[in-house]
Amino acid sequence: MHSLPAMYRTVMKDRAVYFRDAKEDITADNIRMLFFASMLTMALLLLFILLAPVVIHGWTPTVYHLAFIPASALLCLSTGLQLRFKTSNHLAVNLQCILYQSTVFFFTILIDTAGTANGPAAFVPLLFIALPALFILPHRLSYGVVVLFEVLYVAAILTFKDPSLGQYDIFISLVGLSVSLTMNNLIMSLRVKDHQMQMKYKYLSTMDSLSEILNKQACLQACSDYLAAFDPHAICSLLVIDLDDFKTVNDTKGHYTGDVVLQIIGSILRQVFRRSDVIGRFGGDEFLVLLKGTASRPLLERKCQLIQSTLRSRTLQQVQTQVSCSIGVALLQSQSATFDQLFRQADLALYTAKKSGKGKTVILRHEPSAAEENAPA
Repeated sequence: MHSLPAMYRTVMKDRAVYFRDAKEDITADNIRMLFFASMLTMALLLLFILLAPVVIHGWTPTVYHLAFIPASALLCLSTGLQLRFKTSNHLAVNLQCILYQSTVFFFTILIDTAGTANGPAAFVPLLFIALPALFILPHRLSYGVVVLFEVLYVAAILTFKDPSLGQYDIFISLVGLSVSLTMNNLIMSLRVKDHQMQMKYKYLSTMDSLSEILNKQACLQACSDYLAAFDPHAICSLLVIDLDDFKTVNDTKGHYTGDVVLQIIGSILRQVFRRSDVIGRFGGDEFLVLLKGTASRPLLERKCQLIQSTLRSRTLQQVQTQVSCSIGVALLQSQSATFDQLFRQADLALYTAKKSGKGKTVILRHEPSAAEENAPA
């Protein structure tokens, strides 16, 4: 059974990963919720001011109610501008959420204390429960604001209210704060678990389950995105790797042995190349690697030799059959090229390697075709 400190560390680690990996989605959700909450606050305030005299005989709005109206309008305006111009600055949106919470707490505390000195608080305890749950913020920000305004609320009660009445307001606010902590932690846990499930499904949709590298679609997309992002000055190397006589391995040793060979080559590629490189399974026994930011022939020769020697050694050890591979490489050095153009060059290099024998590597520098050179800029 895990100890409580260990469980707490796990929860905090999961939340840190969530806030890091889902930052863009969190920012988008917060700005949408902020706009909705600002509009709703303005509408409820106006509705309250209009209906209260009808329900409560002799009631009139205080200066705090009236001051809250322009403050709410400014919140709506600033949030609407952020939404209109699609603000994606994570820090700016977080600060706007804190500003919204602070404004609502500030005026509501004044209304429930100085504005209602002879009556019980009606709104602040509810806000302690509701406001922290509106936005996806780190606890140190969200509850830093809540605790600060709890202290200010208690101070305002002691200043403006009779102790016999104020003690109940303080007690109810503390109950509301406790409920808020419990509810917010539950909501955050559900958000983290939902994010983890989404990441799991995303991982499964992009990975080849057998070799544990990217599947064809995800690999091609990642390669195309990299080339487009750095066009026309991309520097990279595209490797096309083909297992020699793989069909013979399946026919003579069985498909289980073939699967083990695919797992071995996937493991080797993950070890030889960086996590930032694109590594994928292109077809049955064909693999692609896009080595980002590198077009060094000596480096590629060493890596290809390592792949081939390790593959022969590990297959002989694990499946008692020595399997080799042929590799074609296209080097792109500060040039403009689409993935299809670069792939054709690497595929040509692979074809040349296969013709020269098994376990060979051919490296070509990408050369644009005449049609590519004459294409309009």
